[in-house]
Amino acid sequence: MADTGDLPNAKENGLQSVSLYNIAFTVSDLDNSIKWYQDIFGFKLVSRPVFRVPAGNAEAASIEGAEIHLELVHVPGGKRIEDMFAEVPKQLIPIGNKFIVFKVNDVISATK
Repeated sequence: MADTGDLPNAKENGLQSVSLYNIAFTVSDLDNSIKWYQDIFGFKLVSRPVFRVPAGNAEAASIEGAEIHLELVHVPGGKRIEDMFAEVPKQLIPIGNKFIVFKVNDVISATK
């Protein structure tokens, strides 16, 4: 284990401070997805950045509500994997998720 004695509050700022930041997933229609979360849950749009991916410009919507932070991502040419939408319990067969993002008070302390 790395020595963190020279960092102030190293214990409180390291992995002990980890918490869930957001959950992100891809959507086929960003505008309708934002509207659904706003209408059903009262989420508010925080930001809507555009970024480059190999398929072109992708767009994300950061939304918040009910003490939850979600990131909806639309990627050009995105493909639906039917197995992920199978009837219960067959939807459990595909492996993996998109993103679960954690945050810490100090990423350097947490890394050490």
